[in-house]
Amino acid sequence: MQRARALTWVWGARMASLLLLVPLLSSVVYELAFRLEATHQFPLLAGFESRLSIYGYSNVQRSNAFHSEGLYSAEIRLIPGEYSGISFSRLIRDWRNYKQLSFDIYNPDPQPLRMTIRVNDVLHDVNGWVDSDRFNWMFELGPGLNHLVFPLKAIQQGPATRAMDLSQVSDVIISTRQISQPRVIYLDNLRLE
Repeated sequence: MQRARALTWVWGARMASLLLLVPLLSSVVYELAFRLEATHQFPLLAGFESRLSIYGYSNVQRSNAFHSEGLYSAEIRLIPGEYSGISFSRLIRDWRNYKQLSFDIYNPDPQPLRMTIRVNDVLHDVNGWVDSDRFNWMFELGPGLNHLVFPLKAIQQGPATRAMDLSQVSDVIISTRQISQPRVIYLDNLRLE
């Protein structure tokens, strides 16, 4: 009888352990699927056609309200505060065979919106995220569709004291700063050309 209870307890503990692993395993599966999709669609960095493309974002959802390519874009909810936007850190890192980074943003409001694009490489991450050690560009997002293009030569020359390593690009961040009220923008077709 005690042996049966011990076996029941052992199997119960094994099942509980397995159930605790499910969230971890699902995260690993999602990350693997995301990486496979990113590799398959490169040089498109983000097109938002699949649900995987918004995995991990709390302020982003797919939308068909505006799209410049395919059927969906990312609806990004900008909130008041220091910074608000979207960050891409799970990128294909080697950009050396391309000439420019481009994307489309739709601003549904009649008021323009001041935004920044930031690009950095792995060395920037190691150097402590110093502002002068990355590419930063402020732009005004006008009402309606905005197509933006950034030459990779300019991105490479973004850091003040060195050339950015285009074989090790680690982040692209598109954000606004200190807005007074919530806003929504739609981002699509982030790509290398």
